[in-house]
Amino acid sequence: MPQKLSQSALERVARVTSAATRTPDAITPEHHFFAIHASQMAANGYFCLPLPPFQKRTHWKGWSKFCAEVPTEQQIAAWQSKYGDHGIALAAGFSVVAVDIDCLLAEQADDIERLTRKSLGDTPLMRIGQFPKRALIYRVAPGAVIESESVGKLDLIGDRRYLVGFGIHPDTRQPYTWENATPATVPVSALPAVTPAKIARFLNAVRAYFFAEAVPGVRPDSTPDPIFPDHKAKPLRTNADRVLESDS
Repeated sequence: MPQKLSQSALERVARVTSAATRTPDAITPEHHFFAIHASQMAANGYFCLPLPPFQKRTHWKGWSKFCAEVPTEQQIAAWQSKYGDHGIALAAGFSVVAVDIDCLLAEQADDIERLTRKSLGDTPLMRIGQFPKRALIYRVAPGAVIESESVGKLDLIGDRRYLVGFGIHPDTRQPYTWENATPATVPVSALPAVTPAKIARFLNAVRAYFFAEAVPGVRPDSTPDPIFPDHKAKPLRTNADRVLESDS
């Protein structure tokens, strides 16, 4: 049976579709993302670097140093001159961290977004590439470093990884979109801060959702989950909530 999208999911589909009404086969001036946004993003505290058009991966050797090293104004200007038609990658781990929800089931993606906001805070930055997949951006607390990790259909993009901030998605051939605000309009300082301890607690709840793993002091709920009713390891949103409550 086809999945019925929630009203919020339908509204997001409409926004994404209206934001990208054509399928670009070539880079045009409005898609010169690095030239348009990089300076302001750098001024807002994001560690950004150029990303080749229509790609998620960079072929630059040594790019990961920019997870911990802020590109200088001169470097950004030189990149804008040479790579103005490129997309923008947000280097993660020291400045920001991204919760990349890699779910193609809209209800499941909504669940993980809700769980993320409940655990880490209500960030103003959410980027959408291939809906219903989405990524939420958070600020790394001063002096902390957040490592990358994957749990189920969630990728925590931290040190030595990056998130595509602006660009054209290689599969949809449409620009990535941001809901309400972008890194060019919201400084890093305005984002909710996360620490390694807060991230660990959050990932514990994500494990409980995807795998119903036993957590000390928390009894898994036996209620079948409507998303995967026949799955042996049922992802239980109630159990994930209890993980958060037990540690609050």
